[in-house]
Amino acid sequence: MAEHSPDWYANSDVDWFCRINGINVHVASMGRQLPEGIPESLPRLYEQVSEIEMAKWHGTDGVWYNEELLRTWLGMEEPQRMARYLYTFVVMARKGFYSFAPITPDVTDGDYYLMAKPRNYEDRALEGIVEREIEYLNFEDLDSFTPVDLVRLLNNMR
Repeated sequence: MAEHSPDWYANSDVDWFCRINGINVHVASMGRQLPEGIPESLPRLYEQVSEIEMAKWHGTDGVWYNEELLRTWLGMEEPQRMARYLYTFVVMARKGFYSFAPITPDVTDGDYYLMAKPRNYEDRALEGIVEREIEYLNFEDLDSFTPVDLVRLLNNMR
């Protein structure tokens, strides 16, 4: 994948993937820079992720999604608006990913929030995915409002 300028990232919402502590993670960049090593992994990962079947829809029994953050911080109350906002994250959760996104338009804000995750995680090997072990990050401890600076974490663990 070609190197892109900061302006390109600022005007792009790149879906990227990594694996942290044995958990497959999807991230919507929403104009933020990508961690080192991620752009090179994307062509092959896009192909693999597109081939993953989504789990059958079982509502909140199958997928946890972050309605609380949308209501509290973004002031969303209308179910249709929430569904549109969460659609991609829920799709990724149904494919087995913990799905993250920033919530502010400020591209210098490095905080990402868990938007959706599968209730029952099934491990899936993905060829070429960037992997890191980060001892102090426990995905089960993340709640609706826990910020995670994924780019900094991944770059500092190289």
